[in-house]
Amino acid sequence: MVLKRQSAARAVGATRTLRIASVAISVAMMGALGGCLSVPFIDDEPEVPLGQIGYVSGFYGGAAADEPRAALAGRDALTSGGSAADAATAMYFTLAVTMPSAAGLGGGGMCLVRNPNTQRVETLDFLGQTSSGSGKKVLVPGNARGIFALHAKFGKLKWAELIRPAENHARFGTRVSRAFAENAKFTDAQITPQPSDIIGADGRSPREGQHLKQPQLAAFMARLRSHGPAALHVGAGAEVFAEDVRRAGFGLTASDMKAAQPLWRSTIRVPFLNELSMHFPMPRTPSGTLGAKMAAILAADDRFEDVPVAELGHLVAEASQRAFVDGANGFREKEIEREYTHRTVGKFSITSTTKETVKVAYTQLDEDYSENLMAGYQSDRLTELAAGSEANISFDQRGGETSISAMDIHGGAVACTFSMNGRFGTGRLAPGGGFYLANHAAFPASRDLSMGAVIVEHNFRNHLYMVGAASGGTVTQAALAQVAVSSAYGNKSSLETEVERRERVFRDPIRRVTYVEDGIGAAFSNDLKRRGHRLISLPGLARVNIAYCPAGIPGEQIACSIQADPRGFGFAATPG
Repeated sequence: MVLKRQSAARAVGATRTLRIASVAISVAMMGALGGCLSVPFIDDEPEVPLGQIGYVSGFYGGAAADEPRAALAGRDALTSGGSAADAATAMYFTLAVTMPSAAGLGGGGMCLVRNPNTQRVETLDFLGQTSSGSGKKVLVPGNARGIFALHAKFGKLKWAELIRPAENHARFGTRVSRAFAENAKFTDAQITPQPSDIIGADGRSPREGQHLKQPQLAAFMARLRSHGPAALHVGAGAEVFAEDVRRAGFGLTASDMKAAQPLWRSTIRVPFLNELSMHFPMPRTPSGTLGAKMAAILAADDRFEDVPVAELGHLVAEASQRAFVDGANGFREKEIEREYTHRTVGKFSITSTTKETVKVAYTQLDEDYSENLMAGYQSDRLTELAAGSEANISFDQRGGETSISAMDIHGGAVACTFSMNGRFGTGRLAPGGGFYLANHAAFPASRDLSMGAVIVEHNFRNHLYMVGAASGGTVTQAALAQVAVSSAYGNKSSLETEVERRERVFRDPIRRVTYVEDGIGAAFSNDLKRRGHRLISLPGLARVNIAYCPAGIPGEQIACSIQADPRGFGFAATPG
């Protein structure tokens, strides 16, 4: 499908070039005959306007998602001169159409966002609350309002134009991708989605290649395009939506809709390689700190960099269980000085700069604390740790999550994860909306573990180095931390190799097992078994969508690798 699109695009471009050349020749001949006609569009071709594909030529940043059309929507926004926030907006609404089982409008999510002007990284939380009315509990929808907040703060392109392509996909139809077809397969026997534009009357889920139209969803997206999230969350929009949902048997109220406000918070910062900072989202629960704490453990005293290859899996497994058992202990707010470079940015270049030193508060661990978490570690054998009752969470793999990553040429970055808390959420449709309502988070800690994001930046040169997001069950944060740390060190393997490598591990101290992936190599497996690990193999440990620029962006020499995880069927849109 992608190759066909690219071939079609090349054909259209070639046709357009031929037409322009023919017109140019004709006009030139007229000029030669008349002696006074100029051809300004040959000598001085007008610039492509902002908001139109082609505004940015060459390196435009990059986008990666679990579903190919979403990544292409992000690419189009970036090449139109949009910011990373614009790309994320276009990607989300496309996902709401092309992968509604995981990113439906009834769900919630969380983003990690880097402002390229102030170089500050923030958490945007729109996970949604549990409904408060009488009736079945449901998640209060948060995605539309959350993405609107992201766009309002950092977007450059028009809101309506970023939604319109997704609306057209829903109205006129699009082919079901392999990514959606696989995600839509039902593994939870307790949930059978209602028949809809997506699910047939016979209960069959969408098939790969099927032409799928969603007219109800298209109509609702038209309202979002025209009115923004007020269509759901304000005034009559909230009243009508809540009443329709209540009649369907769910305890959602207009007050719930109005109170569902996105929250901007700071991040968890992990000092890394002296002059770099890793940022992770500020979570709702202590379990959500696992990715940040695991990265801090691996980075402390350059432990990960120095470990022998045969010990690597064991080290990562130990770090994951120690981070899990310790929970949110040891974190504290700390002020650091940042020299912000305020930049006035033209179309492709910086026109002026001013510098300002400010203090910024982040949450982080002391280096000694990270090192002490590995006390008692033995390189040749497993240390059995016991998890407390507060850590006794569900390790189900119900799915219903997806992620996106985007970066722009100025160093802006957005990494988001979205969740329906199970494939298709409740399996019940929002009346008149064309989308499924999401489950409320029965296990908030499990939800937080299944969602992850990371941004890596330089403390002084104000460069972005990495942006990544991941989803796919309660092993997600551990998998993301492992990929991010290994890739950022750069001495273990390339980003492409690291994303593809089937050597992700997670130590579960509750069940006293170590999760590995199907297809793990015999040497890697034996190294773990020899150290006392009892292994359980899973089809894959999370899906990571990530970009890494070793020299940083913005910059004169840009060499970025952008990868979608081969464990899914997504796509990474990258220049060249």
